[in-house]
Amino acid sequence: MDDFCFMPASQRREALLTLARDESSARLGMLGVAPADSPVYVVEGGEGGPEVGTRDECVLLAARVLGVTVHDPIEMQQPDGSLSFEVYADLDGSGLARIAAGRSEGQAREIAASGLSNLVGSMVMDLAQWFELQVSDPLFGADANDSGDATVGVGKARRLSQWADIVTVALEGRRLADGWTKWAQHVPQGGERVRLKAARAVLGEHGSLRRVHQTKTLVRYELRAVVHDAVVYASYHDLVRAARNGIDTGTIVAWPAFEANAFVVGRELERHLRARGWRQLWSDEAVGDFGRARAVGGVAWVREWAKRSASPAATQRARLRERSVHRG
Repeated sequence: MDDFCFMPASQRREALLTLARDESSARLGMLGVAPADSPVYVVEGGEGGPEVGTRDECVLLAARVLGVTVHDPIEMQQPDGSLSFEVYADLDGSGLARIAAGRSEGQAREIAASGLSNLVGSMVMDLAQWFELQVSDPLFGADANDSGDATVGVGKARRLSQWADIVTVALEGRRLADGWTKWAQHVPQGGERVRLKAARAVLGEHGSLRRVHQTKTLVRYELRAVVHDAVVYASYHDLVRAARNGIDTGTIVAWPAFEANAFVVGRELERHLRARGWRQLWSDEAVGDFGRARAVGGVAWVREWAKRSASPAATQRARLRERSVHRG
């Protein structure tokens, strides 16, 4: 097999699907990747499609996908003259911090990956987990083609529509006086009807997001999407790009429809909002403490300058906090 690293996204996915179906003990060497005898782990979200590697390699890659700057191990001399390898990362934009140190590069990477594993969560999967999620995605339901076969690779029957509509979704943002942009989503009825295989090919391509109109108070973008069984899907990469530009894509599902992909899109939108002075409520705050609050996905966002310093609720909570401090 050709080296996996040089394949385009669609071929990478097909190679993994083939390997997962036909091999019970798949190894990285079967994809032309080292170390050849290592089990295959997969991480979604890379610009070139799925990535593979050892578990530690995939954890570090997933962290980078989430926007965490993780540097390769560097050799350092300790005060006693011994050498060690240290890994530095910028976890929250506040600067570099040492997250691991080991006697070798491999040990340092292993320790760094262990520390970052909770952050990346389900983004890293072994091949069997990745395959199970892949074929449970509705758009990987049976390709009816001309045979009428309605089964997926794991042998489970599905009764889903084998057709989807390719549409252009309009995302319209209206700028409000407090700096917030209120987004509306317009999905046309009907579209170009295609088989699921063709719909997946469309979603596998990204770069369709474009701005079509802008004034002082209004901005409008267009995004290519697929509607299947009343659910709107769009390329994961297009939705990440939209989120980084502050566009709330609402109920559009990032494809492939993995929970980890949805998490990354949400994280990027939150990062955009925080950079512009918005934040979520603290546990001891309420929406009523602020003159104005905005919502994304049912979660309230506020700005510090809009806080009502004399609100009764805020005053009462401040007194309770002060009493608890004195008691402690």
